[in-house]
Amino acid sequence: MNRNIVFMYIAVSLVMLVPVPGRLYYGIPVIMVLNLLMVLTTLFSKFMDFFKFYTLKPICILLMLVGITIFARQLLILYSPMIALTMGFIIYMPAIAVLMLGRFFDNRGMQLKMALSGNMRESGFFSIYAFVFFLLRDIVGYGTISFPIPSGIFKLELPTLSYFSPFTFWASIPGALVLSGLLLAALSFIRKYCGILERSAQLRQEESNAN
Repeated sequence: MNRNIVFMYIAVSLVMLVPVPGRLYYGIPVIMVLNLLMVLTTLFSKFMDFFKFYTLKPICILLMLVGITIFARQLLILYSPMIALTMGFIIYMPAIAVLMLGRFFDNRGMQLKMALSGNMRESGFFSIYAFVFFLLRDIVGYGTISFPIPSGIFKLELPTLSYFSPFTFWASIPGALVLSGLLLAALSFIRKYCGILERSAQLRQEESNAN
């Protein structure tokens, strides 16, 4: 990861991941809303570019984000009122994350396919990171894997030491901050290692072509 991506992931994590309770069943709706907002806002952004509404574009995108989030929250209320009530204003955090992850104001000359592919790739990578983040907090902090269902929550109990204080720490907000930092460090290392392997493969290919 380059420095800009690391800073962006830190900012998005603080906004969208850390405030959410450490359960996977709270994280899944947040991740789904994030991707819904990203795809619809990207399409709306290119729609504004097509009609050359450049001046109105920023305020219209903000209104679009708020409107879609309110609609998504109503769907969540219909699906699971308990989860929607518990999450409260947190369900609106993906709207801020979308503005950080997506490119809506500097892609004027970009084709729709390219803009959609780029934004959804960023959203997809962060969704994987967020899913692992919520899953680890659920397993280590509570000893469960939980999913949202219409009647409430489905929990798969795991044989862990989650009831001991060193493990319940990971379900807290300080634990979420530490876990976010550890995951970012791991992602940075993996990306750097993959870059080294890719560069080595390119060098070997160049040497073979030269011979």
